[in-house]
Amino acid sequence: MQDLLTNIPCKVVLEDFDFKRDLHLRLVLEKLSIIEMAVLEEILYSPLKVCVEELCNNTDVSSSEIAGILEALLPLKLFVVQDKFLLVNKEMRKYLEILIEKFTEDFKPNLDYFKELLKLVPIHCLVSWFHTPRTSNNIFESILDKHFKTPKTYSRYLKDTLASDPLLKDLVSFVTDSSEGIKDASEILEHFSLSEEELEEKILFLEYHFILASTYTPHKGGFKKRLSEFTEWSDHKAACPGGAVNHSPISAEEVQSLATEEFSFIKDMSLMLETCARKSLKIAYNQKEELFFLEEELEDDLGFTNCTPYYLARVINKNLLLGLIVIHDDTLRQTSPAAKWLATPLKQRTLITFKHPHNSLSHKCDFSFRRHDRNIIEVQKALSCIENDSWILFDAFMEDHLYRTNSLKQPELVKTGRTWKYSSPDYDLEEIAFIKVVILDWLFESGMIIPGSYKGKECFKVTSLGHELYS
Repeated sequence: MQDLLTNIPCKVVLEDFDFKRDLHLRLVLEKLSIIEMAVLEEILYSPLKVCVEELCNNTDVSSSEIAGILEALLPLKLFVVQDKFLLVNKEMRKYLEILIEKFTEDFKPNLDYFKELLKLVPIHCLVSWFHTPRTSNNIFESILDKHFKTPKTYSRYLKDTLASDPLLKDLVSFVTDSSEGIKDASEILEHFSLSEEELEEKILFLEYHFILASTYTPHKGGFKKRLSEFTEWSDHKAACPGGAVNHSPISAEEVQSLATEEFSFIKDMSLMLETCARKSLKIAYNQKEELFFLEEELEDDLGFTNCTPYYLARVINKNLLLGLIVIHDDTLRQTSPAAKWLATPLKQRTLITFKHPHNSLSHKCDFSFRRHDRNIIEVQKALSCIENDSWILFDAFMEDHLYRTNSLKQPELVKTGRTWKYSSPDYDLEEIAFIKVVILDWLFESGMIIPGSYKGKECFKVTSLGHELYS
């Protein structure tokens, strides 16, 4: 039953509380002038009984001006005027203290603002809206843990929340797809043909869903209203711009490629099969490397990309894994499927090798990195962001495509001091070694990448077939 509950989309129902009052107050506040807002702030942070004369002195407003300003503030129902004093409503003061934060210069629509916003709603509504446990000691942290713990969790939450309302989904996209992730309210009103009250109701709905929030900046004596994503989410998106590479580009002329062309390893597998069909290739098992090595060195003119004993042992190992050769009396022999494999066009041969069920990771890949198969798939997904025919340093790939996009290890929402942020977890040495084996060894052997060296550092580029598959 708990699993079923976790899949229920969050749904804020504004009618569950007196949202019309909130709507009214917001619309009144945004029409105030800068000087009217300054007087309002002074009232809010003064005692419950405020002397009008003292209010004028503290705000540099003349006695002739104060009457008009107080009249503009009356719709807020914050105070009543009694003789020369304002009697402030304590409950309304608490309410407005939260709302006027939007008009301050350093306001950010962050999670702390949303935490304060939730105080305006009865607890039973929050439990119902966000499906949090009734026994929770901290409703806000329960909401964060359930819907915002990782970027993937929040992305799914966004999708589920907006799925049933196409207009709201389009409105959110209109804001988030803009260059800065911010849009003026005037543009939204015009684009969607909404009234100010209709837009404010949608903003209210989006704010309680922690999706978008309105902010205000001084403009022509009043305030300009804008919509933006909440700060922690926009900061996270800015830190991982779709896997865009931030490192200096590598000059292809300076790369020392470890393979002469695409699918070099597949060609070497083919050449090994053809060679063992023509001549007797004796092998011996190396206990330390856990590979079969040739007993005699091959001639350099056979055309292998690399004639070192270890590399040729890898070629033999891959042929053995795919069942293309067998060992008979310590000698390599072609199997019957080998002829059919050799007759297949090279690109198709590469694809068959890549997708072969026995095309596993290195024989010595005993890393404890959990869920190997899923992690291998996630590494390949990250390769899809690399530009066609461009070289990339392995370290840059880790930083720009894994550290930032975090395909394998999701960043989590953590509190650092007084603020929240999505932190990017680091990969430990064992995990980096695992990813290196996946890319520079296994994917090279599978025909998906070409390894190389650039100024002493490991680099690689994705093959044409790799781009076809990963795109």
